[in-house]
Amino acid sequence: MDLFGKEKKELIDIIDNLSVTVMKQAGAISDIVSSKNQNVRLVLTTSINNSIFIIMSINLSAKQFSIDSLGLVDTDTGLAVVATFANQTFTSDNPAIFTSTQDPANPNQSKDVAIAAGNANLLATADATYTDSKTGLSVTKTGLKVSVPVIISAVVAGENVALVINQGTPQAQ
Repeated sequence: MDLFGKEKKELIDIIDNLSVTVMKQAGAISDIVSSKNQNVRLVLTTSINNSIFIIMSINLSAKQFSIDSLGLVDTDTGLAVVATFANQTFTSDNPAIFTSTQDPANPNQSKDVAIAAGNANLLATADATYTDSKTGLSVTKTGLKVSVPVIISAVVAGENVALVINQGTPQAQ
């Protein structure tokens, strides 16, 4: 009976030691995961009635224009990340279809002007500095890129329409 009690005590000690080891490993894994930097991506945005929207594509008619702004989004939560941008560029991959010009007064914005009907892409690049929400540290990511499809429709002129009013004597029905 004494022997059984001793083996039971040894088994409990082994389980306790394993539990402590597992808890330490779990803590180490948690530290590694929590120190991972926040995942972000560069986006183009537009503002309508004081609301900001991520641009998925730009659709314009010839001679129209749009104003786009750089933004940063947390890819895990979908929330906006406050950032400062540097080395911003905005380019059209087909300037015969539309042009993109960086605003000198606000280098985080571009003005895209439709030239002719067709398809192209707006390419934007920037370096972003932001406070990482997971670590609280300032992070700078360089060479972030975003590409947005641009579709330019031809301007369709309205047809000539004539309104004809026939006047006469009303007829009884």
